[in-house]
Amino acid sequence: MKNSVRTTVVFLFFAALAPEKAGAQNLLEQINEAPLLTLNEFLTQTGKNTFFEEILIDTLDLKYSEVLALPAEDVVLGVKGAYQVLFPSESDSKPSHGLDSSVSLSKLFADSGTSLSAGVSTSPSGSSGHTSQFVFEIAQPIAQNAFGKANRLTRKLTQIENRILEMQIVEAYEDYYAELITLYYTWHAEYAALQSSQNSYITSRSLIEEMEQKYDYGIANQLDLDKSNIQLYSKLDSLIQQETDFKETMDLIKQAMMIDDAALLYRPQLEDYYSPEDLDFDRYYTDFQNDSRTYEVFSLTEERSDLNVRLRADELLPSANLYANYRLNGRGIFFAEGPEDQSLQIGVDLSYPIASSQARASYEREKIDRTRTALSNANKKIELKNDLRRLFYDLESGVERIALSDRRVEMANRIAESESRDYNLGKSDLNDLISALNQVDTVAQSRISAIVRQNQNTVELLRFTDRLVSESVLDQAELIKEKTEE
Repeated sequence: MKNSVRTTVVFLFFAALAPEKAGAQNLLEQINEAPLLTLNEFLTQTGKNTFFEEILIDTLDLKYSEVLALPAEDVVLGVKGAYQVLFPSESDSKPSHGLDSSVSLSKLFADSGTSLSAGVSTSPSGSSGHTSQFVFEIAQPIAQNAFGKANRLTRKLTQIENRILEMQIVEAYEDYYAELITLYYTWHAEYAALQSSQNSYITSRSLIEEMEQKYDYGIANQLDLDKSNIQLYSKLDSLIQQETDFKETMDLIKQAMMIDDAALLYRPQLEDYYSPEDLDFDRYYTDFQNDSRTYEVFSLTEERSDLNVRLRADELLPSANLYANYRLNGRGIFFAEGPEDQSLQIGVDLSYPIASSQARASYEREKIDRTRTALSNANKKIELKNDLRRLFYDLESGVERIALSDRRVEMANRIAESESRDYNLGKSDLNDLISALNQVDTVAQSRISAIVRQNQNTVELLRFTDRLVSESVLDQAELIKEKTEE
């Protein structure tokens, strides 16, 4: 009678747990029946999302920065028109009036610094009617910005800054791309962990059912039932957590693909780990130095610092322009009554601040910044080499850890099978069996973690050495440009 009551209690306990088990099994069944989503398909879908567009849209600004950095090279047309009245004077007792107007054109050639201007004007001139003048002038800087030197330095500096910005955009694109791949690997790991937890839960339920039968026959006692129930609770808790983790990551996967459907499920492709076949540090590091965006940026930042020093040095020079102008004077409105005289003038205009303390201070600071940039780059190169070496350590040990995990999984399964047989034969107690079953779960999760870590480190190696994406991604910015013009 006592055993019968206890059996009823155990039965009610399992009945209460049954809906939770069914819910977890139902989710896994739905996932197993869901469409397969490979890594390549996932990345293809995410390539269309607005996060990538937000990164690439900065590329559209670059082609305008050079134009904005230099003096305008437009042909400037100037037109003036007025009606002027001249009051009588001692030399001219009669008032005069008439058209006072001018037309001019000017053009600057930034690369040479040369400026050209031409203009014609007319104005009333007392009783003599109107006078007209035509002026053509050429001006050429010969000290500060001599023959356009500063403008050419500015153009080069802008090109360097644009190039650095391009590579920073590619790097941001690459970082997000790596995040997506890592997200997929995490999703893959959680699916595998969910399957493992489900199998572990089913095993624990089977153990409970066996324990119930043994209890009815008086082979097992209440303590054995309690131990089995605690084991079941633990597995159920793990299963619920794995289910929650999978759902949360599934939502992130759909968010990356711009899908807003809470009920939609996908199934990741369960792949083995990927690892570079040739883990030759020296070769990787040499290639990284010779052909990577990172080292190109180092070179460009030092060149940029040098250009800034040269620009500040140019500002220390006086402003001096060699100029020549031709003048033609005549009578009548716009030479209607013919020209009278002409002249040619050649000269130099010069301006120089006596105490140029600010320009000197800017020049000295740029020299300090140039040295600072060189030192900073040298230190960063040392850090990068050490970071890359540590990454190689992780990759090399990862291969060994996965191989060890495979062997541990095999041994743990054999031990669990042996402990199950021994327990059924009465050769071992329940604690040994539960410990063996838990060990199976532990080593299985450890193998999953090792594979995910190895995959993530491989992606990090490609990202670190600037080999995950190419600069061709910048071509996609043209597609975004079409949206801005709609």
